Amino acid sequence: MHYKVGPEQVSHWLADCQAEAIIIVVRSLTLGTTQMFADIRNTGSPFPPPILMLSEGPVNRLECITAGIDLIYPLDDFRLALTHLSHFIQRRDSLLDLSPSTELPGTLVFPGRARGYVNRGKAFAIAYADIDRMKPFSDTYGPIRAGELIRTLSSTFVEAIQASPGKADAFHIGGDDFLMLCDADDVVTLCRHVVLEFEIRADKLYDPVDARRGYVELTDQRGRLHKAALVTLSIGVSPHFPQDPWILDRAIAVACEMKGVAKGQPGSYIAIDNRHKRRNWFTNDYH
Repeated sequence: MHYKVGPEQVSHWLADCQAEAIIIVVRSLTLGTTQMFADIRNTGSPFPPPILMLSEGPVNRLECITAGIDLIYPLDDFRLALTHLSHFIQRRDSLLDLSPSTELPGTLVFPGRARGYVNRGKAFAIAYADIDRMKPFSDTYGPIRAGELIRTLSSTFVEAIQASPGKADAFHIGGDDFLMLCDADDVVTLCRHVVLEFEIRADKLYDPVDARRGYVELTDQRGRLHKAALVTLSIGVSPHFPQDPWILDRAIAVACEMKGVAKGQPGSYIAIDNRHKRRNWFTNDYH
């Protein structure tokens, strides 16, 4: 979508414009265009769209930056400017989407990264993991240690990915829920690594007496005593093959469904969708 407007008109349509970026072609940087950039920055959005200015003539770059312009290019460099704008948006979204507790990207970045895996034309997998019996752990030890448990799972994912020979990415989508994208051939090895390392590290976050007996004791609102086993990990895996149509919501739904299968098993469990039977290593018995 593009508009040909003067500086005095821009504020009238900015309020209704849901743009990823704004590209403006100017002949020169005047007081009017400077105010136009100020209007863009003051639309009320906490994350205003980046501004790319294409100039038909020489401009003072310091004035442009002071006016709030993110990228400045001559009009003749239009294609290069668009490439750099795309990279700018990707970097910005990645930074905005980082989880404050784990520093992993989340749901804003995931769709684009998944599309990148699709475009590679190779089989890959989505793994959806969460912690079993997280609430008893949090109720017993409080939010500080619960946060440490979540960071433990995050660091386990990161270390597994760093040691993997193939391409892989981890995402923290909220609470104790994590997603992973990885090459299909590596999904079993990566998930097993995460499960084994997480169990070892998680056990060390329990008080020694609870770790030795293998459970924590909690009292409900009626005064009844309950026992909750130590935390484990459930992972559901959704494979995607190059010949398959790519529907993000469907792929996530399958991973979530498989995670439900895993949660129905004792202990940590990895459940991989095998309904298409296209690869013999996609089975549901890795645990």
